[in-house]
Amino acid sequence: MQLLPPVTPKKPRVTLINAAAYSRACKLKGSQCFQLWISLPKIMGRSTVTNPVNLTNLPEEYHDFADVFSKTKAGKLAEH
Repeated sequence: MQLLPPVTPKKPRVTLINAAAYSRACKLKGSQCFQLWISLPKIMGRSTVTNPVNLTNLPEEYHDFADVFSKTKAGKLAEH
């Protein structure tokens, strides 16, 4: 029985590319594509505490729409 020489694994090639290049590279025969998402909690975090909106200068008939004037909710897209 003949023994095979030990195989040294190849080091993976790591490259940062844009979305279009990534999509194309994933379609190439024999390619292996991986994704890594990096984010800082202070950037991606969301507060669950909402500060009350100051409605003193707003006519009373608009007080039911206080969430429209919320700075916290202004940065969030509506459900669609």
